[in-house]
Amino acid sequence: VMQPFISDNVSMDRVEFYVDDQLIITSTIAPFNERWIITSPGRHTIQLRAYDSAGNTAVSDRITIDVLP
Repeated sequence: VMQPFISDNVSMDRVEFYVDDQLIITSTIAPFNERWIITSPGRHTIQLRAYDSAGNTAVSDRITIDVLP
């Protein structure tokens, strides 16, 4: 389960979850938790993009994980 800590002084619109630079899911309901089913072993990068209701965007750092076979 990917469980980001997202906050804004107004309200959040959505959070996009990217794995290996591909959008895998968009969450629109707080607390913005999502499941990612790992289908291939190897090294993967995860990054999030959060959008607030005013149209501002924040991009997370890239996190690298290693999935063992």
